[in-house]
Amino acid sequence: MRAITEVLSSGAVGSQDEWIGTGSFIKKGTVYYCFYTGHNSVFTPAEKIMLATSTDLMNWTKQPAMALQAAVGYDRNNFRDPHVYWDEGRNAYVMLVTTRKDGKGILARYQSTDLSSWSMIEPLVATTGTVEKYGIETDAELLECPDLFKNGQ
Repeated sequence: MRAITEVLSSGAVGSQDEWIGTGSFIKKGTVYYCFYTGHNSVFTPAEKIMLATSTDLMNWTKQPAMALQAAVGYDRNNFRDPHVYWDEGRNAYVMLVTTRKDGKGILARYQSTDLSSWSMIEPLVATTGTVEKYGIETDAELLECPDLFKNGQ
């Protein structure tokens, strides 16, 4: 068995993905797509959604042309944790992204048919902006690391 080493490293000093953060993987045909957070606190915006592709899950190629940044109205420096899934009803891929709007945590949504060109659609959910909801404390700042599972699967 081959030892697994780092397969996707952070970018060079001064690059958008000088630091990399959580994301998700999806397969289309014979290609795997890794959507991840590229972070550089000296940039504006500090965070963008980045892409790397692979055919074997071991050797990854970054795709710098795909660098999705927050749409107008979303927090440009807190735009991270992409989760990509296939939405049969839309016949498209959908990406959930952790961000903020008007001081509230929100899960922004984007859609694509080719996993490289993305357009914004209505958000999935937003916090109320209050500290407590349903009798428990709620993170009103950000809804970190979203995952979406189809009921019963």
